[in-house]
Amino acid sequence: MGRKIPEEFFDKLYYTEKLDQLAKPAGHKLPGGAPKLIIPFFNESGEMFALQSRALDAEEPRYLTIIYNEDETKLYGRERVDIEQPFYCCEGPLDSIFVKNCVAMAGSSGIDNKYKHSATIILDNEPRNRAVVEKYKKYIQDG
Repeated sequence: MGRKIPEEFFDKLYYTEKLDQLAKPAGHKLPGGAPKLIIPFFNESGEMFALQSRALDAEEPRYLTIIYNEDETKLYGRERVDIEQPFYCCEGPLDSIFVKNCVAMAGSSGIDNKYKHSATIILDNEPRNRAVVEKYKKYIQDG
């Protein structure tokens, strides 16, 4: 509530202290016990193909993405975005819920050609971060 997450997303975010059990089906062995926010990723058909956990304490890594189906495009919000209209693509899933018609790359590794034609890329505001500047250059060169 303090982060002003829109109410329409309350039922799309979860809490666990058992990340180890969620990671097993993807073949990962992770420790459980620490509190995590769970952000599930769905494809256009509403099938979950990945999840991202976010540490709710000082634990590192802060974010961890678990992929259940490697064949899916790793974008959060695919089930609700209209790619036939101009849309936005930011880095983080939580950022994307505050912007209309927006998906998230769950990092900044990129989007594939299916989504590129009408996307506006919004990377995190890190103007002095050389890696982010290079990613912006790549997106500009890719059109």
